[in-house]
Amino acid sequence: MAVTQDITKLTPTQTEVINLLAAGLDAPEIAHYLSIDKNTVKNHVYDAKQRLDPDHWVSRGRLVALYVAHYGLPNYHPIFKD
Repeated sequence: MAVTQDITKLTPTQTEVINLLAAGLDAPEIAHYLSIDKNTVKNHVYDAKQRLDPDHWVSRGRLVALYVAHYGLPNYHPIFKD
């Protein structure tokens, strides 16, 4: 199977998790912000990688790079409010 690398193929939740990764948050911070378990965050990241290329390993960095290339850098997120 060919690599799609089409970030728009991700689910809305996967896209939100990748957005938060691109904003610099780690799994525990994302879990807290989304009110989900840390392992659920990791599952969303894993599933996103598999959706983009089920036959090869897409790194977390590549996943974030694809997100940024399509949507741009996240310059604001509500978690950063004072």
